[in-house]
Amino acid sequence: DFANDKHRIVAAEKCAQIGFTEILLRWILQFLVTHQGSQAIFTQPTATDVGKFAKSRVDIVFDECPVIKRLGTGGIDSAQLKKIGTSFLNLSGTFGTRAAISVPSDANVYDEVNFSNPKVLNQYKSRLQHSEYKLERCISTPTVPGYGVSDLVGRSDKKRIMTKCSKCGHQQTLSWPFNV
Repeated sequence: DFANDKHRIVAAEKCAQIGFTEILLRWILQFLVTHQGSQAIFTQPTATDVGKFAKSRVDIVFDECPVIKRLGTGGIDSAQLKKIGTSFLNLSGTFGTRAAISVPSDANVYDEVNFSNPKVLNQYKSRLQHSEYKLERCISTPTVPGYGVSDLVGRSDKKRIMTKCSKCGHQQTLSWPFNV
């Protein structure tokens, strides 16, 4: 349900290791495949995080996906930039003087918002201004109430994702900070 949400901006509080980063990676790749000629930005807090993410997650999807293989990468395949057909995926950190690259974007994913530089995230948001799509997906483990992802969720329609307990099968929503 989270990946299929049709709202322009979607935010989610999450705990660690539940697969939201993987879901959003596949969401943004599907967007780029479907909307050939588009650009997207996927942020992680730091450039080091981006390098690890590119090698351990993104490259594996690129290597195993028949659709990406069919569309081709045109030889553009670095830790910071990937090509799918005529679409581009920019992978970037949020710290450093050149973190917010001057690239137009149609869809942005901000992973671990609470551990990212808020000023740089705003610069990435500005990259969407000329897009017809202007899609944003924000996820993070919450840290301080009313800050980062908690602020975004607090200003939202507050939909909740039901989570099934792997031991007893009970469906529940996560309650912060009790389920951290």
